[in-house]
Amino acid sequence: MAYTLEYGSVIQLPTENPYGLITQELKKFHEEDFTLVMRIKSSAEDIIEHKKEDENQESCVFGRAGMHMGIFYIPNINSYKFAYWDSEDGETYNYKDIHGVTLEDEYFVTLALSHSKKDKTFNFYIDGRKVGEKQYTQLVDYSETFIFLGVANLLENAYPHQCFWAGEIELLEIYNTTLNDVMLSKITNLKELEKINKITSELTKIVSYDFEEENLTYYSILDVSDNGNRGRINQQKINKEYNLI
Repeated sequence: MAYTLEYGSVIQLPTENPYGLITQELKKFHEEDFTLVMRIKSSAEDIIEHKKEDENQESCVFGRAGMHMGIFYIPNINSYKFAYWDSEDGETYNYKDIHGVTLEDEYFVTLALSHSKKDKTFNFYIDGRKVGEKQYTQLVDYSETFIFLGVANLLENAYPHQCFWAGEIELLEIYNTTLNDVMLSKITNLKELEKINKITSELTKIVSYDFEEENLTYYSILDVSDNGNRGRINQQKINKEYNLI
């Protein structure tokens, strides 16, 4: 099932574990080996309609706040990229990205981002095709920052770099390992991903959202990996209701 995320609406993934119910935490997942897989369809028309002229025109599909790291959609050219910040001296950080190609039309795409802690590399795939690889020296410490779907930074003082996104999401999964190029090249749709899940049944998913109706409430989405990483839906409304911003 596809879940529609309207412009200005977001889903927040948990980065804290105050009650001890989360068994695989996301707080520092980006520092270890991981593979993130998403199945999404962006709405360029909706994004462009709502963006103000002085706003960053890119839209964050999945990201961590601060010096933004994540997967972004560029609506005016219908393209996706992975972006992050790298430092050689631990003080000065430089913006880096892996750009995908311009797509002919708006349709559901399968995005995969794979990270190797040992090699300090990111590999980015779109519909099973490797669009780029980047090696880094030292990443920004994101361990104390939020993780969002649909925005880079929800806080109002982040304007004009909040980077809201709009579209549909069918799937989000994060594995605690680096899938190899052969496996990643086969992830072109949900059926192929299901095959890989069977082959790699011994691998642990840190989080898994399938957006099926029985796993959704107005405020949350169940983590079907059973790790307790329940996502907070409509987080922007919750923040205002409880004066969190």
